[in-house]
Amino acid sequence: MKYRPVLIMAAAFLAGMLASASSLAQEPDQSVMQFYLGKVDSVLSGRYLFNLKTAFSFNVSSVYYKTDYRAELKEIDTASYMVFYFGTKMDSFVIVDSAGLPENGVPDDLALVLPWKKDCRFYFFPNDTGAGDLSIGFNADSAEIGGSPSGHLTFDRNTYHIKTLAMHFRNYRGLKQLSLVYRFGAAEKHLALQSLEMHGLQVIFFGRTYFRRILRFSNYATQD
Repeated sequence: MKYRPVLIMAAAFLAGMLASASSLAQEPDQSVMQFYLGKVDSVLSGRYLFNLKTAFSFNVSSVYYKTDYRAELKEIDTASYMVFYFGTKMDSFVIVDSAGLPENGVPDDLALVLPWKKDCRFYFFPNDTGAGDLSIGFNADSAEIGGSPSGHLTFDRNTYHIKTLAMHFRNYRGLKQLSLVYRFGAAEKHLALQSLEMHGLQVIFFGRTYFRRILRFSNYATQD
């Protein structure tokens, strides 16, 4: 469903926040860091629905914001779908509310870009109090190389269940900048996405265009 408001869109990226956070970083004990990253990776491999060889379905609603080259918000589009997955691939979907923009179609690639699979440096934050959640930050070795993000993740210190993952990319998938913010929660006995926010910047001949997309996931059902 498509709307056309005349507003100014303020597109904010994670880059500044992440840069200031990393300046306060603690140099990690690599054995401790690898222990935590290994545990989080193991839980994701064994419990994250989009990594498993199982059939499941879910509902997703999407809102897409698009600007022109003046950064003036020209279009807002909403859509919703019921999506069926088998294994790590989408099998089929049902349109509940049709999209008015092609960019707001069915999300068919929800695999995670895991920072420990990339060329990143990891660090702890100095204000860790030992509470239930632990945060780990990471920076790309080169901010200009596409595919290696900067960001941070939070997870439960006892169960190693990931809660949030925020990543900022430069020169990635045809975009000058791309920020992704994942939020996770329980779905039956599995881990699954609760929401995903995407903020993108593309440089064109006349200037820059921005987009923001917010996906919210609900009603997970598995067939195992």
